[in-house]
Amino acid sequence: SMRRTRFAYTDGENPYVTLPVALAADVFGARELVFSGRTMRLGSRELEVNPDGSAEIDFGGALHERYHVLPVLALLDAWALRKDGKPSGLSEDLFRGRIVVIGGTALGLGDTKATPFGASTPGVSKQLAVLENLLVGPFITEAPFWMSLLFGLGLAVLSAVLLMTVRSPALGLAWLLGGVGPIVFLVLGACLALEQVHVLAAFPLAAGALSSLGAMACNLLFASRGAAFIPHAFSRYM
Repeated sequence: SMRRTRFAYTDGENPYVTLPVALAADVFGARELVFSGRTMRLGSRELEVNPDGSAEIDFGGALHERYHVLPVLALLDAWALRKDGKPSGLSEDLFRGRIVVIGGTALGLGDTKATPFGASTPGVSKQLAVLENLLVGPFITEAPFWMSLLFGLGLAVLSAVLLMTVRSPALGLAWLLGGVGPIVFLVLGACLALEQVHVLAAFPLAAGALSSLGAMACNLLFASRGAAFIPHAFSRYM
C-alpha cells in the first residue's frame, strides 16, 4: 500500500527493518527499533504509530514539489564535461550534508504508483516520504476506535433531534445530501491538520445517513397518522 507503511518485517525467525528505517538509524546512530504500545523509538527519535506497528504516510505534496529531483544523465554530463577535475554546471555543495535517494522515475520502468497527489507517481516517492516522516515529521495515525464510535453516535443523535424537531421534508433532504457528508469530512480534515490522526469515515457517514432516514420516516408516519385522524374525528363528531 502506498498510503501506509510498516517499519519491520520478519521471515519467522529474523526481523528486518525497511530501507528508510535503516537509513534513519544511521542518521540517529540507533542500533535497535523499539515498539511500545503506540510509540516507536529509533535512537533518540520517538514517533507515534498504530498499535499494530504501522502508520499512514504524510506525503506532504507531489514528488517534484517536495524534493530536488536530479536526472542521472545530468550528473554524467557534468562529470564528462568536468573542468579542472570539478563537475561542470553543478554546485560543489549540491550533495553536501544531504541524503541522496536513488530510484527510477521514468514511466517506462513500470514502477508507478497512485498516491494522494498523483495517479502515476514513481514508487520511490513512498521511500522518500517515509524517510522524511522518520527524520522531521510525524506520521498519520489512526484514532482510537472509541473516538470514531463516539463521533458516529453523536452525529446520529444530532441528525435525529434536528429532523424530528424541525419536521420539514425539504430540510430532511438537504441535511441528508448536504449536511452529514460535509460535517464528517470537516471533522476528518480538522483531525488530520491539527493532530495528524484520522478518524474512520464510513461509520459516521452510515450512522448519520441511517439516523436521518429514520427520522424522516418517523416524521412521514406521524404526518400520515395526523392526516387520517382528522377526517375520522369529524366523522364521529357528526
